[in-house]
This record gives sequence, structure tokens and C-alpha cells, in this order.
Amino acid sequence: MEQKEKIDLFLKCLAILGAIFSFFWGIHSYNKVNDDDSAKAFWSQQFPIYKDLCVSAATVATSKDSLIINKAKDDFWRMYYGEARMVVDWQVHKKMSAYAAILKDVERGFKNSDELIFASYELATQCRKSLAESWNIPLSELKSE
Repeated sequence: MEQKEKIDLFLKCLAILGAIFSFFWGIHSYNKVNDDDSAKAFWSQQFPIYKDLCVSAATVATSKDSLIINKAKDDFWRMYYGEARMVVDWQVHKKMSAYAAILKDVERGFKNSDELIFASYELATQCRKSLAESWNIPLSELKSE
């Protein structure tokens, strides 16, 4: 085999390897985009649920109007047993469960409702941390008050 034929064969093999690499890179990129889109869809559901969960918890903790409190309790329990369970991370789950335990004790008359204020604050803080982690944004870049 002459030098020219060897170079030609080498270039053909290189072209085939390049095509194979490009094919697999395309599949990898496609899967990565689909994974990112799925994650974005999940994360886009976190914020409104976290917001509603925190609003309900804070309303129960701070309102003086029994009708508003009862509606907020209903909303909290609906989210606690339903939609929030689908999107909360483990740390938010722990704070949500701690709030729920205090709320049950308050409803039974075992605890003072003032304890709900701190638990509500802790829940909201953990939701904020969870969103920062999910969206990969440092908390310092999430402006608050």
C-alpha cells in the first residue's frame, strides 16, 4: 500500500469516527435538553405551591379572623396531604411536617398559637432555600425585603 493510499484510508476512517462521534453527541445533547426541560417544568410548579403553602401557614399563624383562619387551615391541609407532597424536597417536608404537628397541637389546645408564627417563618425560609438550590441561584442573589 502506498503512502497516498494510507493517508486516504486514514482520512476515511477519521471521517467515519467523526460521524459516529457527532451522532452520539447529538443523542446526548438531545437527552440533556429533555432532562433540563423536565426539571424546569417541575421547578416551575414548586414556586406557586411553595408560595401558597407559606401564605396559608402565615395566615393561620397571624390572622385574628376565624373565618380566614379556617379557610387557610383547609388550604394548608389540602396542600400538605396533596400537591405539596409532589414537589417539596426533604428539608421543606421536615419544616412542613413540624408546622403541621404544631398546628394539630394548637387545634387540640395543647399549644399556644404563637408557636405557629416561628414555625411559619421557618417553613418560608426553608422554601426559599429550596428554590435557590433548585434554580441554582445563590441566596444572596434572591433579593428579599
